[in-house]
Amino acid sequence: MTVQIEELLKAFELNNPYLKFYLNKNDGHMALVTEIPGDDKAENEVTAHPDAYIKLPTQADLDLPEMIKGFVPMMKDPKQRAAFQQSIEAGKTVTQLERELKDMGLVQFWYTFQRMEFRKIAKKWCEDNHVAYEE
Repeated sequence: MTVQIEELLKAFELNNPYLKFYLNKNDGHMALVTEIPGDDKAENEVTAHPDAYIKLPTQADLDLPEMIKGFVPMMKDPKQRAAFQQSIEAGKTVTQLERELKDMGLVQFWYTFQRMEFRKIAKKWCEDNHVAYEE
């Protein structure tokens, strides 16, 4: 089985606390399980056959707050970099920080950086789980 890195990246981009993505070890297809608090967990393919699936990294595993800190050194303008660092230290959310990057004209650079980081995570996840991948 070989998985396409792009498919993993799509799952990472859609990631949120209520969606969990799984890779079928046999055929390489992805399964999506919604986990909404208070909602009865219905039987699904993943819960019915848990040994056939590998859980993809969750939103917590991807750790966007830490990732966005890694973006700061990439900012060329020292004033923007200092202001953005202050916003991070002030505890602003990733959404608020992305809005600031948009106002600075840097949001596309952030998304490119984020995608590159997701790619690294996807490759490492594949290696750790003995999953062959193609770029």
